[in-house]
Amino acid sequence: MNKTKLSFTLILFIVKITAQTISFHNNIKKFDPNDFDIRIVELETKNNFLIGQPNQVVYRDDKWFISDRLTNQIFIFNKDGSFYSKINEQGNAPGKYSNIRYFSINPYNSQIEIFDNFQNSIYIYDYSGNFIKKIRLSFFMLSFEYLNKNTIVINKQYQKDETKYNYNLLFTDNKFKIIKKFDRITQTPSSAASFVARLSLKKINNKIYWIKTYNPNLYVIDDLNSIKTIKLDFGSIWPEKSFAFNSNLHDRNLIFNTFKAKYIQYFDIFPFNNQYMAKYYYKDVPYISVYDKNTNSNITYDCSNMPDKLNDFIGYTDNYVITMINPLDLLDSNIPLTKHQKNLINNYEDEPNPWIVLLRKK
Repeated sequence: MNKTKLSFTLILFIVKITAQTISFHNNIKKFDPNDFDIRIVELETKNNFLIGQPNQVVYRDDKWFISDRLTNQIFIFNKDGSFYSKINEQGNAPGKYSNIRYFSINPYNSQIEIFDNFQNSIYIYDYSGNFIKKIRLSFFMLSFEYLNKNTIVINKQYQKDETKYNYNLLFTDNKFKIIKKFDRITQTPSSAASFVARLSLKKINNKIYWIKTYNPNLYVIDDLNSIKTIKLDFGSIWPEKSFAFNSNLHDRNLIFNTFKAKYIQYFDIFPFNNQYMAKYYYKDVPYISVYDKNTNSNITYDCSNMPDKLNDFIGYTDNYVITMINPLDLLDSNIPLTKHQKNLINNYEDEPNPWIVLLRKK
């Protein structure tokens, strides 16, 4: 390697490290809804737009965009929960996708961009479900977010492919052409199945955040040349690197059972203006752990007394995490409901659409 190329490589992978450390899993108490600001959006229910298994929610332009793993569609609802439209363009013809792995709303042109992992392509639609164009990718990925109008951050997260782009993060232009690479994949975990974050790449309050599986850091991406890190401290319940990267460990049952006995599972973190909210399971118990930036303190909530889906966060805004829960499960929980909401639930004759629940610590 000549000196010019070496210098470029060093510049390419500069990471600015901060001394900040955020501690979690302290001061544990039972979940108390009075400690949280909880908002509910009741989604309209009709036979032609029933959501079976929601796995991603995005809120933009006063609309809710919900991908449904069961039906392989995207449902669009107005801010008040009334139905607006849906995207159901599955097939082999032009403009039809095979599978929705992930989607994002382009904040600069209000278009829905769907990543089809079967076709390794981006399918673009307007809010009414009209097909606009398809972009074939030169790499595989898990998710993406717009850093700015001209730059997209690509999350590959240990996903190797047959190209030269074996990096955990890529940066592309707004047409998904590679302009930069970060964090070369040199070693892959024995299994990430018990530790994968659904939303490991996020854009919150105009900043991009990324978490790397088994890495106790939160990365903050300000621009192409500045990636800061914040240390996440979970103590002894964080998976040991010697376990996570044991190339001789192939027994998936052993991996899963070890996680259940010793380590946190299904971890994710949401950095808001005044707090960091982490969600995870530990010894089969769901937890929500909140670090308050103003007081430099943490409180952790044991959520075993709440509906199963309460901490299954499938979306976020700049201030709230988002989950979706069957309203029938809310009726017997201690989540506060209005009289109108109770009447709606009691009057359902068939299985209703799940409701959107937004949650943040007060």
